[in-house]
Amino acid sequence: MMFPPTGLPRAVLSDMDGVLLDTETLSKITFYALMESRGFDQADAIFPQLVGRNKAAHYEIFRRDLPQGLDVMGFADEWMARYLAMLVENVPVKDGAMALLKRMKTHDIPVLVVTSSATDKAEMLLQRAGLRPFIEQVIGGDQVALGKPAPDIYLKAAATLPHPIDQMLAIEDSNYGVMAAHRAGAVTVQIPDLAPPSDEVKALNPIILNHLDDLADHFNWPTIPLS
Repeated sequence: MMFPPTGLPRAVLSDMDGVLLDTETLSKITFYALMESRGFDQADAIFPQLVGRNKAAHYEIFRRDLPQGLDVMGFADEWMARYLAMLVENVPVKDGAMALLKRMKTHDIPVLVVTSSATDKAEMLLQRAGLRPFIEQVIGGDQVALGKPAPDIYLKAAATLPHPIDQMLAIEDSNYGVMAAHRAGAVTVQIPDLAPPSDEVKALNPIILNHLDDLADHFNWPTIPLS
């Protein structure tokens, strides 16, 4: 289903890391550093599996792929501590994110953040980045039993709004996130960050753009003055 005549969706359901916040690179840097400090050499194989997944999925991957007997919760906590330490003074915002949020606010289109990150972490980072005033709700990965690529988190977010999900725009960077949004029935756009679209995602035929600023042209959104 396409959006109303204005070309604007009823709501925007946006991923956070890699879409609104330019944090995926920091996540990768800190993961690789932790792996090296532990003497593990599988970072290249493991990290792509972690992008777009929630904490429960991370635990499962660590138990499966890292040495038996590893304290996976302690390992994950150390990774998170290293990551957050790099974001104490500055949380980098993706180019085009503020313009998108201001455009939606001008047209009274609610923006919900739908992220695999824990809700409290997402709230903190969005606040530090100056984006939280533009966000209607934050739905974190800890709020659903099954994380991305299951559709649950998108369905939960959509259920808080009085519109069908096929009139909502989902914006994702990761392949797992695209699969989740597509399965939920949202109009799905992928703007790749660290990884290109997978063959599985390409088969779903999502809209693939290079930049957040490309959304306006693609959907022919009305022009507004942006400060």
